[in-house]
Amino acid sequence: MSPRQFPLIRAVLVALLFSCVYFSKTLQSDVVLFISPGHSQPKGCVENLSRINRDVGSWIGNTWIPPKGQKYYSAGELKDIFNGISVLWIGDSTGRRSALSMYGIINATSALGSDPQHISIEEVDSPSVIDTNRRSVTESCQKWKNDTFGHIICRAMPPGSKGRKEFLIVPLACLKGTKKFLHSEIAVPKITRNVDLIVVAQGIWEAVRAHDCHDPNSNFTTIQDDVIALLAVLSKSTRVVWRTSGFDAREGYKAHTLSMNRRAMDAIDYFDLPNFTYVDWGGSNFTSMFWER
Repeated sequence: MSPRQFPLIRAVLVALLFSCVYFSKTLQSDVVLFISPGHSQPKGCVENLSRINRDVGSWIGNTWIPPKGQKYYSAGELKDIFNGISVLWIGDSTGRRSALSMYGIINATSALGSDPQHISIEEVDSPSVIDTNRRSVTESCQKWKNDTFGHIICRAMPPGSKGRKEFLIVPLACLKGTKKFLHSEIAVPKITRNVDLIVVAQGIWEAVRAHDCHDPNSNFTTIQDDVIALLAVLSKSTRVVWRTSGFDAREGYKAHTLSMNRRAMDAIDYFDLPNFTYVDWGGSNFTSMFWER
């Protein structure tokens, strides 16, 4: 799949969000095989997908209860899952904090004499762990020092990881920045070249800081569709996870974020790509923040 085919992919994504047109009647066969391997047609209309019951679990106080059939993973199990994997996070401050908490869990279980079943809160949630480069550059990445996409965090995966694997964070608050980054990486892979997993964790700025994320040449939904199409291209060679956006507690932003999250999940479900999925982090936050209201 060449970057030149991207406009066609995005155009099809937009069209199929509101139709039930068969791929075989819409696209050339090579693009069909890329977008939906093993399928000659979409799974169904997106308006039906949007009514899928996506179980996000429940809450008892501040404790999250996973959906039926899913489980909690211990710190040791998480370490094993990410052993031998290079991970790239792309996101805003909420994404950075999630990423660094994940790194803190893996790092804590790697320490000599550590108990993988008992990780302290300080090791995963203290400011020294999750607020790296928050207001100023406290950790410089020499490898990508001159990159144009912010102050990238780049570390080796914690001791004990197989191979020379990396943990990377590209700090991008707005989807328009992610679109530019992905375009550049597809054209000339650099940061994503040896990455095994990409996690995109953005969204809340699109609601609460819309003036900063505004693109005079495009609207928000088009930009999000573009980003998903570009990630679909990258998913041909690496795994991709879309983490839905959390919510601002103020009611005025709720509808925008709900719509944004639903549109992204519908699109990813619709194409059913083997290496592209989502985690409805925003949905679980929604039940905690607004359920009682």
